[in-house]
Amino acid sequence: MSAFLPLFRLAAGQIGEIESISGEPSQVHRLHELGLYQGIKVTMIRSGTPCVIRLAGHKLCFRQNDGLDIQVRPLAGI
Repeated sequence: MSAFLPLFRLAAGQIGEIESISGEPSQVHRLHELGLYQGIKVTMIRSGTPCVIRLAGHKLCFRQNDGLDIQVRPLAGI
């Protein structure tokens, strides 16, 4: 059993650490520009798809995307 799970599966209020981001290089590059990269901690505001996360003082919204895989290590929750 893996300790990682897809980003959109974190529960609302849960904190996770980005473990990996894989997919189309241009999409991965854009996420890096937005501050989403391996090792950064994020807080799930709204889980599911689309999900809303908080990172570095701002919010990002993601839809589940077959070409993009963001894996997180769950750390804590509310």
